[in-house]
Amino acid sequence: MKKEKRIGFSVLMLLIGCLFSGAVNFTPLCLSASGSGGAAKASGTYHSSIAPRAKAGKAFKVYLSPSCQTWNPYCDGSGNEEYHMRQIAAAMQPYLKQYGIESVLAAPQTGTYRTQKATITARAKQASDTNCDLYLSIHSNARDGGPKTNGTLILYPSNGSQSLRFAQILQSNFLYPDNNAVDFNTKDELWEMYMPKMPHCLIETAYHDNVQDVQWIQNNTDKIAKNLAYCVALYANVPTDAVQM
Repeated sequence: MKKEKRIGFSVLMLLIGCLFSGAVNFTPLCLSASGSGGAAKASGTYHSSIAPRAKAGKAFKVYLSPSCQTWNPYCDGSGNEEYHMRQIAAAMQPYLKQYGIESVLAAPQTGTYRTQKATITARAKQASDTNCDLYLSIHSNARDGGPKTNGTLILYPSNGSQSLRFAQILQSNFLYPDNNAVDFNTKDELWEMYMPKMPHCLIETAYHDNVQDVQWIQNNTDKIAKNLAYCVALYANVPTDAVQM
């Protein structure tokens, strides 16, 4: 019994000496064990359970899709829907850049009404190919024979929670003069409601068959652009003090 104690004591002293000399890499049992339940192994190095952001270091990027409807005339003869909405989209780009947001502006419409779906299909593909994080379609509206009206309508896909979040940001912040005339809704059958693969919205800024709305668009093109860029910045969660509103 005494001999066994002496041997045990010698072994203990040997282990202590190895520990202090660095010959043994001590790892607590609670970290090194891996049971059948799938507990993670550890080897003396801490591994965070929080994964790094997939887009760390990448600037937020938005796809701008102004209406391609050159065949929709403005009621005062000043141009068409494509012309005026492209002016807004182009004016957004400098403001987005000030926020540190990259943008891709869709090419102008070159075809007819019959090629419209092909145009939108190509735009949705370009948005994906250029790794855009958000897709914004910019339009003006018309009553199509019904009684004239005014206001802003924001459309989003019914199955997209992030698209709804962007729609709510647009509704709360868009600068149309009558806040009560800014509404949002779903209309899933529209091409730009189901073709883009990233969160997306379509904004009908105002009515181009209403003289007052047309004048408002023409007199506020830059302000509308600045406001929409601000809404994108809010969605992207970037600092918004870069642009004075």
